[in-house]
Amino acid sequence: MSKLNIDDKIEESNATMELNLTNYQFNDLSCLNEFPLGVLMRMIKIDISFNKIKNLKLSNLPFLKYLSAANNSISTLHLELSTVEIIDLSTNVLNNIYNLSFTPNVCYLDLSGNLITKFSLYNVKPITSTLQNLEISYNRLILTNEEYINVVDILSKLKKL
Repeated sequence: MSKLNIDDKIEESNATMELNLTNYQFNDLSCLNEFPLGVLMRMIKIDISFNKIKNLKLSNLPFLKYLSAANNSISTLHLELSTVEIIDLSTNVLNNIYNLSFTPNVCYLDLSGNLITKFSLYNVKPITSTLQNLEISYNRLILTNEEYINVVDILSKLKKL
């Protein structure tokens, strides 16, 4: 694969930046190593949709507000993004809602089109005070009566489901 032309992938507006790496067929995010740390630290939006990423691990992005990793092959997830507000993980192969305690400001979360079978109250609870929109359609949710009651309690507080 050819080396990324960093200038073509970054949109800069004053002190913040947006990164668009859609449809490059990346298997991982090692390409981010080509960007200077100062550039990554100023990112407010990252779109890595339509690649072949399997494991998504992101941290140390103190201004990031928007993350789209839709249409990949993500099966494992570890996000430490305290400022992110919008996360799109639709159309991946996630089978679990991972611990979201490291993303406490999420107001929009799209997990539609995955393989999620359980809706874990423990993993969602850290974001229930900020979460406004949750997309979980086209999954394989199987809920016990108790889980169903907990889910209804969480979902009833959302502005959009």
